[in-house]
Amino acid sequence: MSIDYSQTQSELARVPPHNLEAERSVLGCCLLDRAAMLTVISRVRPDDFFHPPHRTIFEAILRLFNDDVAPDYVSLTNELMTMGSLEAVGGPEYIAGLTNVVPSVRSAEHYAKIVGEKAQLRKLTRLGNEMSAFASEGKRPLREIIDW
Repeated sequence: MSIDYSQTQSELARVPPHNLEAERSVLGCCLLDRAAMLTVISRVRPDDFFHPPHRTIFEAILRLFNDDVAPDYVSLTNELMTMGSLEAVGGPEYIAGLTNVVPSVRSAEHYAKIVGEKAQLRKLTRLGNEMSAFASEGKRPLREIIDW
């Protein structure tokens, strides 16, 4: 069996913009430092995370924050278990490892900025694809597409 590397390269080129290291660092910062968490929460929304398990973890962090509970390892794993999502996000081992990947808690704002910028790039890509589809199908007047 041979592998078609050109197809593999083409598929890789279509992966939406993201930075998993920045996403993990944002989550780890939230677990390590309340000030960092407040900075992150002001800059990032759950939808900004590319990796679905990261989105779920951040949603759990926000739920804890809204309940005035510090999102440490114990409270976060318990919240994810309550949500029925602990194993889906990688289990307790993955949650424990999030704090190990943080280069510097002081850079939480920078990591959050990276996550937010990648989310904006994904939104622009989707918008461009939608515009391209509208133009290609030729069923809408040009002015309508431009106004849209």
